This record gives sequence, structure tokens and C-alpha cells, in this order.
Amino acid sequence: MKISGIYQIQSKIKPERIYIGSSVNITERWRHHKDNLSFKKHHNRIIQNHYNKYGEFDLQFSVLLGCDKKDLVKNEQFFIDSLNPYFNIRKIAESNIGIKRTTEFCKKQSESRKGRISPMRGKHLTEEQKEHLRKINTGKKQSIESINKRAEKRRGVKRKPFSDEWKRHISESHKGLPSSKKGKHYDLKEETLNKMSERMKGKKLHCTPHSEETRQKIREKRKLQIFSHESIQKRIETRRSNRLKKIAS
Repeated sequence: MKISGIYQIQSKIKPERIYIGSSVNITERWRHHKDNLSFKKHHNRIIQNHYNKYGEFDLQFSVLLGCDKKDLVKNEQFFIDSLNPYFNIRKIAESNIGIKRTTEFCKKQSESRKGRISPMRGKHLTEEQKEHLRKINTGKKQSIESINKRAEKRRGVKRKPFSDEWKRHISESHKGLPSSKKGKHYDLKEETLNKMSERMKGKKLHCTPHSEETRQKIREKRKLQIFSHESIQKRIETRRSNRLKKIAS
């Protein structure tokens, strides 16, 4: 939902550290803040240093006031004067609404941003950039805490529904592709079928067997699992139906 107004970013560890800002679309602005902080390219060096030290989960976001865009600067200045925010470098509220950039300025910005790694904009990475990312991320393992935190963060977030035009585009792009889920047979070229056949020769389709240590861990984990009465009944029903199918065949 698009909200125009004044927002606040506050530290949980140090609540006296806050940032005051304004935007015609607060949700989008908060997304930009998070993305820039995670990529370590935030324009505010104070909040970036704090983020690097305490992590992304320390900063919490809240809306202080909803107002029209014509009153944004006035209201933002009121909160800056009242709270004296630690993270704000500029103590005078300004707005970029209505500013028209020259063609020369836009070209300079475009040239300066070329080649940047920015998956937010959907740019394709070069082979060198991909290799660099592989080296950085090889061997990294996420802790269960960080996975759970991300899961909690994503719960309840409503995604924007696809437009009819975009749905048609996806439908057209998927036409003619094989799909095991739909159970449809597509007429593939003889050359393609031969290539697929050659590629699959000698390959084992089943998973590699687990080691004895891994099996023991799985056994211990399953001992602690508690299944509901409904899930047990569902399993019994599926087993019965499978047996009946085997008998019938």
C-alpha cells in the first residue's frame, strides 16, 4: 500500500539512535534503505557503519505521521527539530519533488552506474562477477537462527499480484516447453530427444546413499517428531489406496 508521510528508523540496541525521513511512498523508501545497507552503498555513512556493526535485525522501521506530499518537508523539519535524530547528517529537511534533471546529468549518472552488481534492477552479471560471487559464497553456511529470522520476516508479507498482461507474457513464453507436472506430452524435435537420451545414459536417477552417521542423525531427529492424528490418518489412507491400486493392476 502506498503511504505518504514521515518515517523513523530506530536501533533496538541503542534506542536513542534514530533517523527521520519523509517519502511519498514510505514502503518503497524503506525497501531502498534495506537494499542499499545490505549492499554497503548507503548515502548516510553513520547509519551504514551502525548497520555493519550491529546487523540488519537491529534496525526497526515505523511510520510517525501520514500526510500529503505538499506537507512533507514542513512535518519532517518539525520531527528533526523535536527529536534531534542521531543518524541524520543534514538537520534541514529538503525535498527533490519537482526537480528536473538535465539530459547531460542523466547520461553521467547512467555511465557511472554501468557494470554495477545490482540484482534489484535485474541486470545480468558478467562471468567475472559470477566467479567473484562464487569465491565469496563458497563454503558459507547459514545458521538456523538466521534462517528462522528470515522466515519470520517474510511471514505475512503480501506480494503484489501479477497483472493480466504479465500473466499472458508468462503463458506465451512457456508454450511448447515440457512439463511433467501437467502430464502433457509435447512434440520435441528428434535431435533434441537424442541429445537428452545421450545425456541421461549411465546416470543414476536415485539419490546417493547416506552414510551411517547421517542415517543415525535422521533416526534421532525422527524420534523427536510428534505427528498429529490427522497426518497419521492421511498416511494410513494413502497406503491403503496404494495397496488397492497394486492389487487392481
